[in-house]
Amino acid sequence: MYHDYIVVVDKSTVPVGATSRARDVFEAELEKRSADLVFDVVSNPEFHKDWQATDDFIRSDRVVIRSIDEHASSIMREM
Repeated sequence: MYHDYIVVVDKSTVPVGATSRARDVFEAELEKRSADLVFDVVSNPEFHKDWQATDDFIRSDRVVIRSIDEHASSIMREM
């Protein structure tokens, strides 16, 4: 299946700069493969209390999305 645009979601709490680093790694691999793919990387960290991950997921009190691209952010808000 071919996609014109892909959003890669880092679904964990990561340090500052991790999204940019992930993008660099993906771009380097795509370059090695001579692949032309349009994508963005966003961070969607989880904030779960110990032993309550399922309940926290179902009844989230907040959803955090970090992206430098508004199109990727709008896709994440829609999801």
